[in-house]
Amino acid sequence: MLKTRLLERQVLLSLAYTAVFYYPLTKEEVYLRLINSVGLMLASLSQVEKALMSLERRGLVHKVDNFYFISAPTAKAVRRSDRLKYSRAKLAELTRL
Repeated sequence: MLKTRLLERQVLLSLAYTAVFYYPLTKEEVYLRLINSVGLMLASLSQVEKALMSLERRGLVHKVDNFYFISAPTAKAVRRSDRLKYSRAKLAELTRL
């Protein structure tokens, strides 16, 4: 239980940091950017995913498409999703040239 709460705290810290830049993260990005404030703790992607689901159930984390964030405004996640689609389309266009 303590390890789970510690991981949830790390997830929240990571999302809080990126919230400063209005940049929601995917679960993989949360995993890669875990902020470890209390010593070394290795977590697997599935553990991070479980922590995200637990935090989402408790209303501490929100999810739009595949993006997680701690603030209520969903426009940021939608904007990032739109930018991702646009970037992929432009990349595909460039690779055809």
